[in-house]
Parts: sequence; structure tokens; C-alpha cells
Amino acid sequence: MRGLLWVTGALLVAASIYGNDASAAGVRGAVRDVAVIQDGAGSARILFRASTAVSDLSEAIISKAHLTIATTGLPDARTLRVRVYPLTAVGWSPLGASWSGWTRPGGDYDEELFASAELDLAGGGATATFDVTAILKEVVEEGLTADGFLLTVDPVAGTGISVADLTRFGTLTGATFDVSYRNVPAALLSRGEAK
Repeated sequence: MRGLLWVTGALLVAASIYGNDASAAGVRGAVRDVAVIQDGAGSARILFRASTAVSDLSEAIISKAHLTIATTGLPDARTLRVRVYPLTAVGWSPLGASWSGWTRPGGDYDEELFASAELDLAGGGATATFDVTAILKEVVEEGLTADGFLLTVDPVAGTGISVADLTRFGTLTGATFDVSYRNVPAALLSRGEAK
């Protein structure tokens, strides 16, 4: 309890010293560098990066973050459970990405860190909203090496999105990241006083 009071006190002092530098903020960003990789056996995964607005949060503490993806397609009486993982390989190119060429086929990602959503396809188009707060906290606050995201199905459902369902996602046009965060001076972040 004393440690929590000390951290709270440090934040209050920082807010008074740095003014708006320790203030709440929000940003909405888009998706860029979209690439589809296929295994040649009917499964695909979609790779993408967040726009600069979202990816440039080096002096921030993430409060909450959501990724929203809208899909299209004909009605189908089923649901599709999908996941988003952080890509841990750095420097991939959307033009050169393929199923192979990673440490393991299908992309290098942290399989223990993901956000999931369920698409109800009964109405045709559906919207998936992923709570990616934990992912962005790991990347921004804890320094997890990541270069974008990987979208696929829940492992129970298969290796990847079926090629038949791939058209529902298109090029992720209109997909958005909504992030709420607090700006905190780098000096406080490096000392761990703002967490």
C-alpha cells in the first residue's frame, strides 16, 4: 500500500511539474502495410501495421486500446472466432511477405499475447472489436519487440482464415485503432515511477 501511495504521489508531483506532459489523451489511427500470406493448403493470415499516429506512443502509458475491423460478405449461419497477435519479426515487407521466410512458417508472433473477437456472420457483414490494450501495453510500456500484427482464426478453428472467408476482410479498409493513454515524460518512464 505504501508503494502505491508513493507512485501516486510521484505522478501528482510529475503532473504539477510537467503540466500537460502527464495528461490524458487519445488517438485514432488506421491500418497500413496490409499483406496476406497463404499456406497453399487453403489457409491465410493477414499482416498489418498501425498508422504512425498509434505507433508513436513512446512516452505513453496505455489506458485502453481497441482495434475495430469491419467485414463484408453474404449471410452465413455461423460465427468466426478470430485473433490478433503482435508480430515479433522486425522489418517485414508487405510486398515480400509470404508464409515461409519466418522463424516458423506463417509468421513470427507471440502466441501467448493476443486479443480475440467473434464475428457473427448471420447478417453478412460483421464488425470485430478487439481489446488490444494488453498487446499495446507490452509493446509500448514493457518494450516487447513487435512490428505490426497478425490476424488469424482461433487455433481450434484451424491454421488460418479460410481462403473462402478471406474476401470478407478485404484490405482491412476502414479498420481503426482507438487508443486512450497518458503522456508521461521519458524520465519518469525510465525510472518506473509512472506505472
